[in-house]
Amino acid sequence: MLGQKDRRRIVIAGGLVAVVAVAIGVLVTLQQREQNRVIETSLQPQAIQFDTSDPRLVMIGVTWTEGGWCAGQFHVSATETTAEIKVGTVISRDYPNGNCADLGTSNDMAWASLELAAPVGTRIVVRGSDHAVLPLYVHGGLVRTGPISADIAHFGGLNDSPPLALRKSVRITDPIKLGLLVQELNALPPFPADPMSCPLDDGSYYVIALHYPAGGDATIKADAQGCQALFLSDSKQPAAWAAKAPGFIPLLAGLLGEVPS
Repeated sequence: MLGQKDRRRIVIAGGLVAVVAVAIGVLVTLQQREQNRVIETSLQPQAIQFDTSDPRLVMIGVTWTEGGWCAGQFHVSATETTAEIKVGTVISRDYPNGNCADLGTSNDMAWASLELAAPVGTRIVVRGSDHAVLPLYVHGGLVRTGPISADIAHFGGLNDSPPLALRKSVRITDPIKLGLLVQELNALPPFPADPMSCPLDDGSYYVIALHYPAGGDATIKADAQGCQALFLSDSKQPAAWAAKAPGFIPLLAGLLGEVPS
């Protein structure tokens, strides 16, 4: 038979085993929590890119200064109407202890994929928090080099008679002038993703059509006044900003043989 001291030792030993088991369980739980830990960060949309593989897919860019980011790390949703697409806050979900397909950060930007209910079409894409128009992200230049000709047309404003009528047009084939035009287009700064007050805009604009020997022509619309935004093709997302390049609009006027106003 066990004596009182022996029974006491068994109870103490059993208690120690229980304590150790609890401690191990707590440690395992903490390790699991650490492994599953997620860091969420809210970021404001800064730019948009179109996915050529599917007209309903767009990429929403955010400022990201880390060395890299994971595929699927960023999540975003949008509210759609027939006139506009309102993009919400982008959420970054980072799992510090997880493995991922690391994507290198380029130009301090990271991207979230957004699948729309319908193609963008003629709708405008804005940021939901302040209704600022999201600029089109262009990397490596607004247009390709090496066009063989360019058609430039200047359309008048709403106060003209008739309104928005063609004022003047010209075709440029001189290689030096074409090279200068492409150089100036590709040197334009990106349009900012911030609300702004623009000078008076009468609606006048330029259209530049660049023609290439192998096809794939490019068409750019440049607002002559106001914010002086540039748009690619029929997109309503501004891609460049002539207001910060005071020589660009005079260059177009000079190529047309106009006297800049």
